[in-house]
Amino acid sequence: MAKQATPRVGRVADIPLGSVGPDRMIPFLVAPMTFLAVLLTIVALETDNLAKRWHTDLTGRATVQIPPQGTPSADDQAIRKAVALLAQAPEIQSVAPLSTSQVDLLLSPWLGSELQSAELPVPLVIDVQYDRDTEPDFAGLSARLGEIVPGATIDDHAGALADLLEAADSLRTIAIALILIVLTTAVAVVVAIVMAGLVIHRPVIELLHVCGASDRYIANQFGVHAMWRAARGAVIGAALVLLFLPLAATWLSGFRQAFVPEFGLRVDQWIMICAVPLCMALASGLFAQIVARALLARLP
Repeated sequence: MAKQATPRVGRVADIPLGSVGPDRMIPFLVAPMTFLAVLLTIVALETDNLAKRWHTDLTGRATVQIPPQGTPSADDQAIRKAVALLAQAPEIQSVAPLSTSQVDLLLSPWLGSELQSAELPVPLVIDVQYDRDTEPDFAGLSARLGEIVPGATIDDHAGALADLLEAADSLRTIAIALILIVLTTAVAVVVAIVMAGLVIHRPVIELLHVCGASDRYIANQFGVHAMWRAARGAVIGAALVLLFLPLAATWLSGFRQAFVPEFGLRVDQWIMICAVPLCMALASGLFAQIVARALLARLP
């Protein structure tokens, strides 16, 4: 006679959490907050990368702009005079006049690709690279350059770089502050729902107390339940970000071409991004357990 298999009985929680009560709403409340937190983290990290790229690309470089002289020969003569003057400065490492096509490429994000047909007075541009540790006397060079080539100007990008770095720092600070606000709000919502669950399940909690269950044991059940509920919402929110990023890249393609380089984060930065939903779930469970234990200690 064949031996009958003993049916396996799953573990039944002492408190019927999730069956009734507002804790069912935890994933739906945590998901949008996780979405915002992860998105703001990406903005903060990408802003930091962008500031570093700006600092690397613009430091040690200057741009000379010369008004069009009317004829190609006059343009070439003005460029040769400017290059000869700039080459005399010992701090300057290289001087490279930009071709018309290169200037058109730089202006195309703002003015479009059909610059020649528009017949705009596009200036002549010379790219200058100098020693970052020893900045040339741009005021003196600009004055001398204006004498030999009227209307010519030198822009060392120092003012523009300072404004860009200040704007990036402000944006990064605002993003970090918003991340903390969103995380705090999410945890507070979860804790409030856990407090409501304590009231709903008070008869079961009193019965467990009679049976000898400790406050720590009961609070641990609330904490673990809140953590897993929050984890579901955090995973949903993070997944929504991954779906949103390609759409955002498409919408901002023109803006990105004009102002910022290609989107790209390092491996360690992606680890920081993945840590956001994890912290959301762990913090929700931890604080839910702490608050539940504090409230249980006050019960008669």
